[in-house]
Amino acid sequence: MSARGFPVTTTVADLPPTRATFKCGPSGVISSPSISNPAMKVTSIKQTGVTQPPTLRVGTTWNSGLLLYATSQGQKVHNETSIAMKAVAAERVTTRLGTFQALKVTARTTIRMSVNGQAMNQPAPQSTSWLVKDMGVVKSVLPNGTIELVSFK
Repeated sequence: MSARGFPVTTTVADLPPTRATFKCGPSGVISSPSISNPAMKVTSIKQTGVTQPPTLRVGTTWNSGLLLYATSQGQKVHNETSIAMKAVAAERVTTRLGTFQALKVTARTTIRMSVNGQAMNQPAPQSTSWLVKDMGVVKSVLPNGTIELVSFK
């Protein structure tokens, strides 16, 4: 970790770890997108918006997204993901790592995807996350489950 950025490694169940790099700048924290899927060859990937703005408090809203062009099994894939986020409350949250004073953030994700030019309709899932100062996200409730931070170095 440095003043300019930090790495994050995520492990979920028996899946291989996923690594991401986040950069800090005047507009906030921005992730360096990467896709690690051997079945997909990424031809272009671009982050839009910010992962987290420089100042967060209840009422703050921001947008983040990803624009991806790739090929998978010989088919052209275009994915445009946008996430609208809002800090909705300051509250305590309990995880396996402990209890924290956190900022509760809701997110609505919109996914527009096409394969070989044919639109693939995607639902717009909503999620809730809790951010802790100097740690980041400690818990997220997603449509298909809950993710919790279990270690922090």
